[in-house]
Amino acid sequence: MRVSALTAISLMLIGCATPNASNPHADREPTMTTDTRPIIVEETYSVEAAVVWNAITDPAQMSRWYFEPIREFKAEVGFETQFNVHALGKDYLHLWKVIEVVPGERISYTFNFGGIDGNALVLWELSKVDGGTKLTLTHSGLETFPPGNEPALERDSGVAGWKYFLNESLKNFLEPNM
Repeated sequence: MRVSALTAISLMLIGCATPNASNPHADREPTMTTDTRPIIVEETYSVEAAVVWNAITDPAQMSRWYFEPIREFKAEVGFETQFNVHALGKDYLHLWKVIEVVPGERISYTFNFGGIDGNALVLWELSKVDGGTKLTLTHSGLETFPPGNEPALERDSGVAGWKYFLNESLKNFLEPNM
């Protein structure tokens, strides 16, 4: 079953996913933890690094596989953007600030939510591998958000969302006929 981007956003926000063979308990309530390990998700795509780079930095492409409400994004240190995602009857104002850019190789930005204390960081790293490009995403700092109040900000939520975005949504976007 193909999950829509809006559904993926909801999955990331609430930490649930459609049960399947690899995650048969995905419909359980998310657990609240104080796990401080970063989320690391990797995927390999059968396209050149420049194609992946454009998909993760061009807002017209990002809105097709990542967050539809993204209207502005620049791979420039200091660039700031914000957009709202409405899911499950609640608004989540996303606040990003680009803090590092190595064109074609890596980009990182703060990943925060308006009205919620905390400071997370998302790092995207590209590397050339046989037959394509490996993308490694590291999301750290989730433990800086208030514990227990927002299932959307728990590690399990992030793991489910990032796996969907990289392993399914971006993969289908970059490799539509595979």
